[in-house]
Amino acid sequence: MNRQQLQVVRVVYPNQGFDSALTAAQNQQLLVHSIIAVNGTAAANDLGVGHSVIGAFSTQDGLISSFPATLIGTTNGDYLQVDSEDKFESIMFNVTQAVTGSPVYTYEYWNGVAYAALTMISIPDLTTTGIKILLFSVPSDWSVDSNSAYSIRITATTAPTLALISSSVKAVKILSYREEVKPKGELLVRFDERQLLLQASAELIGFFAFASSSNTMEASYQISP
Repeated sequence: MNRQQLQVVRVVYPNQGFDSALTAAQNQQLLVHSIIAVNGTAAANDLGVGHSVIGAFSTQDGLISSFPATLIGTTNGDYLQVDSEDKFESIMFNVTQAVTGSPVYTYEYWNGVAYAALTMISIPDLTTTGIKILLFSVPSDWSVDSNSAYSIRITATTAPTLALISSSVKAVKILSYREEVKPKGELLVRFDERQLLLQASAELIGFFAFASSSNTMEASYQISP
């Protein structure tokens, strides 16, 4: 097989997540050989690396067809639902209108019979704008719904007084996660035997519990012919 030469991309990662470190163009696929996330903060940091998956986003009003969009409205029971044919561990938002009031949320997954409580790793603060990260443990009994999709639902059992609006939402599969990485320490993921295939339009995305303009991500990859 005639493959392109190995390339390396290194980017500063100032946000907790959401930003793309590497994106496959619409008409290409990338073979990723390794990913490195480096803690640039002066304290221990939780790090993760992953890639976006194709997701459908809907609310009680139906499918979200364009952004910016209202993710959660001001009525008790309003919800955001994220569906994907692939399992994922994170939902990432770019919030442009933060909520007000004292909302209460439930975080649930479809277990084949009903929605059940998720085990959360990181719950975002939605009272401010900017990048927000929701991170959870994949349930052992997570099942596809009637649309053959894995479903996560965030419901405002007590609604905010100002709706949550976001310019974008991403569903992300976490490939590796490491807690309490020391300053200048790294999370390294190698794909020696079988490279990670990054499909067209998919993105490599990092997670940093503490954001810093000194956090970095690096990936080595080839363009697949």
